[in-house]
Amino acid sequence: RTHPRAMLATATHDHKRGEDARARLAVLSEMPERWRDTALRWILALPAGDAPTLADRYLLVQTLVGAWPADWDASRAAQPDGSVARWFGRLSQWQLKALREAKLHTRWTDPDPAYEAAADGQLGFLRSDPAGRALLGEIAAFAAEIAPAGMVNSLAQTLLRNTLPGIPDLYQGTELWDFSLVDPDNRHPVDYARREGLLDQARRAGTVDPSEAAWRSGAVKQALIQRLLAASSRLPALFAQGECNPLPAHGRRAAHVLAWLRRHEEQSALIVAPHCCARELAGYARGRAGE
Repeated sequence: RTHPRAMLATATHDHKRGEDARARLAVLSEMPERWRDTALRWILALPAGDAPTLADRYLLVQTLVGAWPADWDASRAAQPDGSVARWFGRLSQWQLKALREAKLHTRWTDPDPAYEAAADGQLGFLRSDPAGRALLGEIAAFAAEIAPAGMVNSLAQTLLRNTLPGIPDLYQGTELWDFSLVDPDNRHPVDYARREGLLDQARRAGTVDPSEAAWRSGAVKQALIQRLLAASSRLPALFAQGECNPLPAHGRRAAHVLAWLRRHEEQSALIVAPHCCARELAGYARGRAGE
């Protein structure tokens, strides 16, 4: 009502976790008891004396779940190849910055080398120790399990950003899944050629690719963004000036639906987004497995 042209952003140059990492971590709020028990078991499996603290170990395992790449299988945890090594390098830089900016045990102006080394040792354990790689495999398997619900959250967030009142902002590279971390990790060069190639494939096919590969690559997210931008281009007044009225949902899955109507003069658009779908998706996956 008061700021209809405000920017709607879900990622920026200064975010601490990429928008799709956050969307995946939001799934944890749908399974708090299981997550508490699982995270605690992982934390206690990490080698530690007085450092790092339980809180900092929790921050690490939470970030590992959120940042595990969508196109990696859990088996990658046992394969210390170049891409995995680079991923750990990114995590090491993130962790150092997170610890120093928390200013609890180390900081930029007064670093504690011993504490920082202990924290980095946790990553070394996961990367190189056989027991650590086994633990990383468990974390990766958990991340892969909740990834579909996280992807649905991401698509819902993309839908909201592009259809609610305001000006949608698309941060560089986030047309596909974004599991980046704090800067400078979120400022890496964007592979525009890859994105253009995926768009060309979609145009030639004339439809959204429903394959697992398209989900893993993020092509489904890019296709949604392309279609939403095309809709706002066709109906600029509707999305720039139209009123926005929330709509109630009814039925067995009413709690899993967000819906609203944008309306301007003779134009209207009905928007429906999924909400809190982790258990529903888990039930669907079990049913498919039993077929």
